[in-house]
Amino acid sequence: MYRAVSVYWISVLLVPSVVSAQQLSARVVNGTADAGRLEILYDGTWSTVCDDEFGQREALVACRMLGFNSTTAAAVGTSKYGAGSGDILFSKLQCVGHETSLAQCRHSGLYIHNCDHSEDVGVMCNITQQMSARVVGGTAAAGRLEILYDGTWSTVCDDGFGQREALVACRMLGFNSTTAEAVGTAKYGAGSGRILFDDLRCVGNETSLAQCEHWGLYTHNCEHLEDVGVMCNITDQMTARLAGGTSQAGRLEIFFNREWSTVCDNQFGQKEAEVACNMLGFKTGGAAAVSPRRYGRGSGHILLNNVNCQGTETSLAQCQHHPLYTSGCDHSNDVGVVCNINNMANSDSREACNSCTEYNNIAKEVTALRLSPKIE
Repeated sequence: MYRAVSVYWISVLLVPSVVSAQQLSARVVNGTADAGRLEILYDGTWSTVCDDEFGQREALVACRMLGFNSTTAAAVGTSKYGAGSGDILFSKLQCVGHETSLAQCRHSGLYIHNCDHSEDVGVMCNITQQMSARVVGGTAAAGRLEILYDGTWSTVCDDGFGQREALVACRMLGFNSTTAEAVGTAKYGAGSGRILFDDLRCVGNETSLAQCEHWGLYTHNCEHLEDVGVMCNITDQMTARLAGGTSQAGRLEIFFNREWSTVCDNQFGQKEAEVACNMLGFKTGGAAAVSPRRYGRGSGHILLNNVNCQGTETSLAQCQHHPLYTSGCDHSNDVGVVCNINNMANSDSREACNSCTEYNNIAKEVTALRLSPKIE
């Protein structure tokens, strides 16, 4: 009995709506004839649509309902066309893209949602204007990324914005970059006005960010403290040094963009330490990440945060990481590393330096590291 009921409810959630296309009509509000907040007439009442999972394919279907044979369309967040009122008819719409009505798409059920009107979706149909890009607060090839669309310059959220997205942005800026980096607001500052994109997902070969997957225009959960920047045509190589300790152990600092910066300890563990030690010239011998308390705070910028390495890279620049200079850390989180652990721990080294305070301090640190090699 319970099994049959479960299957029934699952089937209700996964099948297209039982509402016929003829029962629904659409309009856009608070915009233009072909762009605005999307509202659906059903059962004699105009209702709004939640932006959860509402993307380009759903926007194309909505535009068809509005009478536009659009080949280009975009979902738009409430910051552009405002919030509606009354009922919310649809949530989590999933269209193939060729439907003529949202009634033919899958959804969670009429009036079933966990949204409020701050999530009312809008649409833009028959999009013909192109997006253009600029960088602000830096140089001709590096700065805070801003996009011109619909007559307004807007910023881009750094959520999910990585090297592939930076390469596409640099292409929009006119650079045929083979190297590019995403950069946080700590470097180029926060913008103002609207935020156009959030959670961009690019393959990397696109010519415009408009071709990448995203939540929808002006749909985001960001503030301007998360405005992303880009660096294009990077030629600088990252180099490393140790500070506040010895030649084999200390606070990790990286030289890049003509300055020394520190590294945040978030998720920095043994694999990341091995790569850092490789950068320092220690090819073998073992490595470990060290608590920021061991070698003290640095100063200046924090270059890298949430570094995630495989362990085979030759530089931390090759590892996954948050945008450069991303906020969310302070210098109380500056990570240190100990290199050449295995060689320091052998008997010859102990006998040769039995009275060395420097070595004894490092040996104690190594023992502690082997008990807890990952910094959280």
